[in-house]
Amino acid sequence: MGTLERLLQELATWPKVEGITMADVLELSEPLSTALRKMTVAGSMSLHELATELMLSAVETRQVGEVLVEKGFVSSKSERVSTEVTYQINLARTRSRDLPSAVWQALDGLSNDET
Repeated sequence: MGTLERLLQELATWPKVEGITMADVLELSEPLSTALRKMTVAGSMSLHELATELMLSAVETRQVGEVLVEKGFVSSKSERVSTEVTYQINLARTRSRDLPSAVWQALDGLSNDET
């Protein structure tokens, strides 16, 4: 089974939500988990950046992106000037509580990787 099929099959098991929690992001398989963590740190990610992270073609990544939007994990917008799609993570509202240390460690690891 290829990466596209595996990701689509995995996403099919998740319910539609109004945002994803960082704990949920950490439960996703690779390379999707890392891509969504990087999207969280960066604020948004273009279709081509997401394709690079997922190691898929732009056409395949658009399919995954459509499912991510449908599930409520991300939102997308198209630039008027170009056909480029940009994805932004939809973080779920959580009760005011401390985030698990694994979430902070995952985010810290990403920001350290980029410097």
